[in-house]
Amino acid sequence: KVRDRRTGRFLTDVFGRELMLTPDELRRIRREDVPSEARHLQELRRRLNDHPWEAVTLSAEDVGVRALDDATLEVEMEAPTAFFLKLTTLGVYRPVPREAIERYGRAWTRPEHIVSNGPFRLVEFTPGRRVVLEKNPLYWDAARVRLQRAIFYPYDEATTVLNLYKAGELDVLVSGLLPPYALRRLQQKRDYVSGPYLLSYFLLVNVRRPPLSDRRVRWALALSIDRERLCRRLLAAGQQPSGAFTPSDFQGKYPRPSKVGYDPERARQLLAAAGYPEGRGLRLRFLYNTGALHAQIAEAIQADWRRTFPLIRVELINQEWQVYLNTVRLGDFDIARRSFSADFSDPTSFLDSMLSTSPNNPTGWANPEYDRFIQQANATSDDHRRMALLARAEEVLLDDLPIIPIYSSVTNFLRKPYVRGWHANVLDRHPLKFVAVEREGTPPGFSGR
Repeated sequence: KVRDRRTGRFLTDVFGRELMLTPDELRRIRREDVPSEARHLQELRRRLNDHPWEAVTLSAEDVGVRALDDATLEVEMEAPTAFFLKLTTLGVYRPVPREAIERYGRAWTRPEHIVSNGPFRLVEFTPGRRVVLEKNPLYWDAARVRLQRAIFYPYDEATTVLNLYKAGELDVLVSGLLPPYALRRLQQKRDYVSGPYLLSYFLLVNVRRPPLSDRRVRWALALSIDRERLCRRLLAAGQQPSGAFTPSDFQGKYPRPSKVGYDPERARQLLAAAGYPEGRGLRLRFLYNTGALHAQIAEAIQADWRRTFPLIRVELINQEWQVYLNTVRLGDFDIARRSFSADFSDPTSFLDSMLSTSPNNPTGWANPEYDRFIQQANATSDDHRRMALLARAEEVLLDDLPIIPIYSSVTNFLRKPYVRGWHANVLDRHPLKFVAVEREGTPPGFSGR
């Protein structure tokens, strides 16, 4: 926490919550090494310049986390948090072995050092080649674990992994790696499995850069994309055209707004009113990361914009994943493709990413009304009121359009007929504890990508 030395009071954020900093954030502020895109740290550094301040180190107990006994963890919240139990399924909430970390440092995750409490243990990790797990005999429910061994191949070239699957080297080819050119043919196979998936595909808009700082330009670009045709002709795997950031109504509980459609005539009017009739004088750089599908989507959107605005100039820029991430983080883009999948089944998993303080929001967009609706929603225990407040926040977002929704996705993968327990689900998660290989004459092992 950060304390004012004059008053002894802890400093608070815009929501009235006491500020908490990670050690890395604290070091950056003290060294004045705060990147320009980290707006919340830039603002905090400016505030701290006006105060004689000191950092106060906190223990787990200080932030309301206590181990009541060997099997019970108590977490005290600042306010009612309706989705907290969903958060506990995330990896960041899993216990880690203090003894191994203190002894081996960053090397504690190596197979020879790692200590884990799940149904499998890591026995081999060869970066870029394979990861091997074996059944953990010390797991509390080991009797129900049917797999003895699982091998994962971290390849990302779609044709390569499809050939491995055809050759019988893989038992499952995971979602996101089916080559687009083969999709229609694969859909006819009995190994093909598909289902709803909480993933939104959208465009980031850098609102710091003129003319994208003009809301009319953003709306013109959004209204000129034919999402229906893109989903039906190009994607063709069940993806749904989307006019919202969230991809679902969450079993009917969420009154999901949908404000963005296809209206090229209105798009022409807006762009002309903004000073770019037929796109004259408008030049944009469209960034996307390497991948056949991303390239095809970028080309389809570019064609839509050219069809509606004949004089517009759109440059497509392809970068490898890590380079792309750094470019987006630095804010060096006009338009950038993005997809976001849910960490847990709740609108907050998407909407929190567009808060003004979120590191996942590189657009330069900040709206106090949006932040306030999200904060109010996440502090109420009334689920109906909470969903209504989240929907109002999304309406604010869709009115300003720092993001342009494209489609909500599906999960689709290949699974051998003898694999049991690997099912399509909205989070696309597949706990190996419940997976089995029922193939005569072979040991109960598993391989996948």
